[in-house]
Amino acid sequence: MRVKRKMSLMMIILSLILGCESKEDGPKAKNVDNTGKNQNSKIVKKPRLRCNPCLWSPEEWGEQSDQAFPEEGQFWATDKPKKLERVAFGELNHIPLNIKVSIKQFKVHTELPTIPKELPVYMQGSYPSRHKELLKSFTPYHEVLDYHPSYSGIYFAGIDPITEKLDEPQQHDIENKAKEVLGKLLMPDSSPSTVQHNDGSWTVTFYRYINGYKVYVDKPIRIGFDKEGRVVSIAGRRKPIIEESYYPTRSPNEAIEDLLKGKWLLLDAYEFFPEFNRETDQFVITDIEIAYHEQQPFTSRQVMQPYYVFKNKEGQALYVPAIADPYTEVLN
Repeated sequence: MRVKRKMSLMMIILSLILGCESKEDGPKAKNVDNTGKNQNSKIVKKPRLRCNPCLWSPEEWGEQSDQAFPEEGQFWATDKPKKLERVAFGELNHIPLNIKVSIKQFKVHTELPTIPKELPVYMQGSYPSRHKELLKSFTPYHEVLDYHPSYSGIYFAGIDPITEKLDEPQQHDIENKAKEVLGKLLMPDSSPSTVQHNDGSWTVTFYRYINGYKVYVDKPIRIGFDKEGRVVSIAGRRKPIIEESYYPTRSPNEAIEDLLKGKWLLLDAYEFFPEFNRETDQFVITDIEIAYHEQQPFTSRQVMQPYYVFKNKEGQALYVPAIADPYTEVLN
């Protein structure tokens, strides 16, 4: 009797074990939607990040009046600076690169530009912390972008390419892909400049223009491609312009005189050109333009002023203030 009871008890336990297969260990049922498509067929993977965040920045900078916020449907604010009285920002300072270069002789092989008697100098501000929340609405790649509203800066935090490779990409393919990927992160005043590097990779830089003048900056909006045409980086900065004040300008001849006297600057600008030799015998100027330079974000309010940009055929550039003395810092 006892043997039969033990046997029957063991059979019951065995049947319970076999009949109660774990949901985790057993075969998973396919999740099918009402159209009959397998919803498990596409698995979304979290992107790998090399940094998060990629740098420290203050959450917010300055007073509320120093901050801008974009109109609906835009990520960046449209430039609508408050107009101030003439020479409202006082003496204008410069932040040159700490590089010592000696140039013995200059030659000018181009025409001098024309310049208005007065040009606006701009004050740049920042964005409030809530501006960061907009990023995911303007780009599907927000998970690999580290955005800092106080710096108005986007930094690439990813490791892997974020697009598929292109078939034998040409310059127009790269530029079109760059515009497609950046989408509404580009403003109408942005103009592309594309460079293919020796290793086959590409960089498309979208320079900002204001009133027809180019803006040089250490971190313009730019997008990098590997040699197979895959996007491997997105980065850049676009600080809002909040105020403007007109200043008297330096004439082209005066700028040339200052250049010959050694009163020129090297400024931090993102461009591809060979480094200066510390001792340069001759600098042949093949292009002169008037452009603005945006300083690195050291404070909540920073001046953006115009310069004469003297370039040689290699693309190396020397800067002379376009604003007249005594309204700019004296250069030695």
